[in-house]
Amino acid sequence: AFLGVMCLFSIGNMLLKYKRSSLPREIRSSWLGVVISFSAVFAGLIATIIDNPQYLQYFAVYFVATAFLILITLVRSRLLKILLFFTQIILRKFRRSRERVAQHISKAIQDINSQAIVFLASKDDPAYLNKAILYVRDNEQTNWIKIVHIYEDESLIPPNLQRNIEFLDHCYPKIRLDLITVHGTFSPATVDRLANVLNTPKNFMFIACPKDHLPHTIGDFGGVRMITHY
Repeated sequence: AFLGVMCLFSIGNMLLKYKRSSLPREIRSSWLGVVISFSAVFAGLIATIIDNPQYLQYFAVYFVATAFLILITLVRSRLLKILLFFTQIILRKFRRSRERVAQHISKAIQDINSQAIVFLASKDDPAYLNKAILYVRDNEQTNWIKIVHIYEDESLIPPNLQRNIEFLDHCYPKIRLDLITVHGTFSPATVDRLANVLNTPKNFMFIACPKDHLPHTIGDFGGVRMITHY
């Protein structure tokens, strides 16, 4: 398991180099060093499996169990909708019980879908905004996106930001899009205040991959997730 995790670290480093090369970071590893490290760890992993094949069986059992639990959390909204459908069929002769069960399941679905996602937008490019919306639609169980733009001066607010968001709001009728403009500097402290005011955990706050002009690393924002290019 340890060697497998170390392999994943190397793969993650490669993906960061390929997909997020502009991401500011204090330490940079060369491609050669990453490839050599991955090769050495992977060779050790293969040697361990050959020497002790029973380890692979134990790992497979734990992996399948863990993956199954994670999968349930990722599709719990769909599973609840399926449960609601079948309970309505099974309890069709018991009206009061059917309505009570439907009410509880519907509330659970609503609680899951009502968790707002915050996207910290820096510009009004419709392709950039649309890419963020598509990511949330395809990967998150919510129908509510708050697009937040932080500005230091009103003259610096992108002129087409509101109009483009209104257009995208019409394009995605099942998703609620809200525009929030915040006066201040883009910094970890401002993001902390936003998380408290909007009552949104930081792991539900998204940002585009920052470039070298940003004086902070992604780690400074304490859990904010990157989802697209700047």
